[in-house]
Amino acid sequence: MTVPDEDVARLLHDATRGVTAPPRLLEQVRHGATRRLRRRRRGAVLASAALAGLVVAGTLTLVPGGTSAAPPAAPAVAPGPTPSRSVVPPALLQTVAPSRVFTASGLFGDGTTLQRHPSALTVTKTVTSEYGEDDAQAVLVVFPLARVAPACVQQAALELDVTATTGAPAEIGVYPGAARSLVEGRLPPGGEGSVTVLVDNRPRGLVRLTGSGRVQVDVTALYRVWATGGPFPSTSRTLPPGTPLLLVLRPTSADDGVWTVTLGAAPTLTYLSTPGCR
Repeated sequence: MTVPDEDVARLLHDATRGVTAPPRLLEQVRHGATRRLRRRRRGAVLASAALAGLVVAGTLTLVPGGTSAAPPAAPAVAPGPTPSRSVVPPALLQTVAPSRVFTASGLFGDGTTLQRHPSALTVTKTVTSEYGEDDAQAVLVVFPLARVAPACVQQAALELDVTATTGAPAEIGVYPGAARSLVEGRLPPGGEGSVTVLVDNRPRGLVRLTGSGRVQVDVTALYRVWATGGPFPSTSRTLPPGTPLLLVLRPTSADDGVWTVTLGAAPTLTYLSTPGCR
């Protein structure tokens, strides 16, 4: 049995007054004092060991009124080099609208008539074996060149908004026009009869149509030859540098066939160019 602290204090007080405590009670006091001393020594040893461990680990933090162990701070790590990646930037797209649009009829007849502000855009072919007047109509469009060098253009695509195709399957060719004065709205020296004359029949774009919808025609090879100023492959003709692009959309041949292709809007031209290439 352990004597409470208040009883020990009373015994000490009585001893100072000459009062002798019972022997059994004195034995209990001695036994309790010995146990308290042992506990205090053991606590001091544990506290010293814990304190030594905290100091060695470098985690002791002094605070008012005592000490507390703080979690070790993360070591400072210098940022390493960013892993290199092979990033391919997206290609640059530039879509341009035509600066001028014309239609020309009478391609296979006695004379060609140019419409400067056509109310409808149609490419037609009327050629039969029967007696009659053959005819065809073309659409002429003028486009600005791409903002980059010709070698930087990966692709040039002419987009047609086809609202209807009537008659036999239609085959339209996209050719380089020779009437360069049309880019300024002027007739060529040969008059209306020469507005559909071609620089060459190659390179060209080609599309076969049977219905409606938005259609893209590849004119990359044609554009590159034009934008570099030629020479064109079969005629060896050249062009002044920077000449806007004149395209003639017309039937590819004068053999038999009757069809009409109607466009809902003027064609547009999209350039796909290499990033960083000028």
